[in-house]
Amino acid sequence: MHDKNYTTELFQLTSQLLEWNPEFYTIWNHRRRLLRHFFDHGNNKIDNYKSESNTSHIQKHLTTDLTFLIPLLRKFPKCYWIWNYRLWLLSEASRLLPPPATYKLWQQELALVGKMLSIDSRNFHGWGYRRKVVTAMEELSAEIDAGTGASMTEAEFEYTTRMIKSNLSNFSAWHRRSKLISKLLEERNATFDERRRFLDEEFQLLQRALYADPDSKDQSLWSYHQYLLISFAPSSSPSLFPSPSPSLPAPNPQSPTPSLSTIPPTNAPSILPTTTPPIIPSLPPFLKLTHLKRQITDLIEMLDGAENSKWIYQRLVEMSLMGRELDEGGRWPVGTEGEGEGEVGGKVVEGWVRRLGELDPLRAGRWGELGGRVRRG
Repeated sequence: MHDKNYTTELFQLTSQLLEWNPEFYTIWNHRRRLLRHFFDHGNNKIDNYKSESNTSHIQKHLTTDLTFLIPLLRKFPKCYWIWNYRLWLLSEASRLLPPPATYKLWQQELALVGKMLSIDSRNFHGWGYRRKVVTAMEELSAEIDAGTGASMTEAEFEYTTRMIKSNLSNFSAWHRRSKLISKLLEERNATFDERRRFLDEEFQLLQRALYADPDSKDQSLWSYHQYLLISFAPSSSPSLFPSPSPSLPAPNPQSPTPSLSTIPPTNAPSILPTTTPPIIPSLPPFLKLTHLKRQITDLIEMLDGAENSKWIYQRLVEMSLMGRELDEGGRWPVGTEGEGEGEVGGKVVEGWVRRLGELDPLRAGRWGELGGRVRRG
């Protein structure tokens, strides 16, 4: 390579080395340089690389190399370098081939990644790759159809539904779904009422999944629940659930009382950044409180038979604090304990915090801080 001896024999040697060890990233870079040379010099059409003969020559090289990668992907489905190189090949197709020919390659790629995810539905490499494939297809479609290309948002949203129903603990599917919702509702020109119905349907889907295994240590469902709650965040605390920090500093008595946004979800990765738009923007506080009360009631019912699920207790405490902040009088979401049937009050919330300490004693400091917030009223 140092002597720029770009031969077919050297290209075949890179194939042998990569079949032996696809983690050898330097060889992938050499392979790229070899292919670039073949593209530019294969038919001596450097000045007219999109001519019909050279297009056929380039397409042949790309197709052959994409085919070469399929056995490697099957054997090493989580190797970064294979996925990266495959994306590079397709980006070269977008650069060198006419849009219709390129679009066909991307279509084939979408089918391939679909098969890969049917084998391992939780392969986050495959999900990330699928997002890039869909984006490229939408851009090419717009280019081919002069800016009027069809969006794939609806189809992708339905795809996440199918994948979630086949595996409820598929974090990547839930995450992909959350990324699609804002665009989906915009494309539908969803009204306020339609957004409310949509949010209710998402909570129903999630609730069915949570009932299947409420005590699961898998956090994907609770992360999506966290995302849905963004619509009910108090205006004073828009960053409701920031990403967790490795440790929680000791409370400083000289510091002002922390707001709800300072409470990180323990050991639960944030599914979205705090800038994520809510499903229902500008929801009035009284409606936020109405929806929140319903979610609290549903989780209390879920405790029957799942008394050892720390995730339920943690979310109940967090939502109760949200409700108290939303209430103009600073009251708990459903009043105080004993004032009415099924009411939730400060003593009940304190009991939930104590239960968290029993279930997760390693985070006693965390629960102690949370209990302090509850008692401050």
